[in-house]
Amino acid sequence: MFDYLVTVGTNQRDDLEQLVYALFGNLADSLARKFQSLETVSQLHLALTDTFIKYALTALPEVPASLMTGARARATKIYEQVNLTAAREFQRRRESDAYSPAELGIEEEPATLS
Repeated sequence: MFDYLVTVGTNQRDDLEQLVYALFGNLADSLARKFQSLETVSQLHLALTDTFIKYALTALPEVPASLMTGARARATKIYEQVNLTAAREFQRRRESDAYSPAELGIEEEPATLS
């Protein structure tokens, strides 16, 4: 009787252990696929942005030399506005905790006692 109970208990423990390992394996595979998808989307975004910029540069007409100074001044002003807008958006997200470890899904490392 004792041998039977030990055998049954051990088999159940082995089954549970295999189930846990299988679950962790599935989780790791799922995360790997999600990171691969994220990388693919990121690469697609970069490729589309690159293509758009190349198209825009070839489709824009040549600026006459007489208008070059004014065009540079307007372009500089627009560039500065884009950078300021991006900086403000970054600051807004930072203040709203959008970049906190919890929002980003990153677990903070436990504090070590000195």
